[in-house]
Amino acid sequence: MTFQSRGVRALVMLQMAEMRKLFVVWKKAKRLGVRLPATRDPDYRDLDLLMRHPLRACRKVLEQGWHKHTAWMPDKVLGSFVVHTSRWGAPMTVEAMLEHAAVHPMRHRLQLEELIAKVRKRG
Repeated sequence: MTFQSRGVRALVMLQMAEMRKLFVVWKKAKRLGVRLPATRDPDYRDLDLLMRHPLRACRKVLEQGWHKHTAWMPDKVLGSFVVHTSRWGAPMTVEAMLEHAAVHPMRHRLQLEELIAKVRKRG
């Protein structure tokens, strides 16, 4: 499927690349027995819930779904200043929502890489 917007295509490609990287790091964290810091957030109680969080955040809409749901989107939609409310209540433009989707798995990957480094340093 062809994207109408190179910007949308780039964000989708970045999101998918980051999800693949996160999955690799998550598997490494599981193998090493990494434990997440204590928190009241139910999405961070253990590694399985942590991985479920970005999957749920992207609604498990992986590559084919991204194509289906965003390929139609022209640059004017991506560049629009119309603000929508996210599921968690934050006001965001379409571009900001797509950028958040791309960066979300990156943030969790970096979190896990830091925890892996601590485990290796101790061990």
